[in-house]
Amino acid sequence: DGVGSDYGSPIVSLEKAVEFIRETGIDSFAPAIGTAHGMYKGTPHIHIDRVAEIVAAEPIPLVVHGGTGLADAVFKELIARGAPKINISTQLKIVYADSYREYLNAHPAEYDPLKLLEAVREDVIRMAVQFIGVFGSEGKA
Repeated sequence: DGVGSDYGSPIVSLEKAVEFIRETGIDSFAPAIGTAHGMYKGTPHIHIDRVAEIVAAEPIPLVVHGGTGLADAVFKELIARGAPKINISTQLKIVYADSYREYLNAHPAEYDPLKLLEAVREDVIRMAVQFIGVFGSEGKA
């Protein structure tokens, strides 16, 4: 949505999280653990322990919104504790836009969108491969 936040959302209580999971019958859950959409200006305080508490109380895969800008060690810890899905949409958008700009600056007379998209595609693939490695998803479907 192009809007970031310097502040994570209020942390969901264990009781509320479990109640919501049980009442809705959802297949996965994205709890408020201190993440926020957009780029962080400072170091966010992520409540990784809350992930483990929720999964221990109600074994369901958790999803992390606002993953862009988190350290690799934080990603690995979140995944290990029960959040196998990390959303990094802002990072994807940044790579896409930066690649687009770089290509047009390097090729000002170019007007073929297929060439532009191929250049952008390669940069996005490189980013995806990097995150696949960090997330421990290599060789997995």
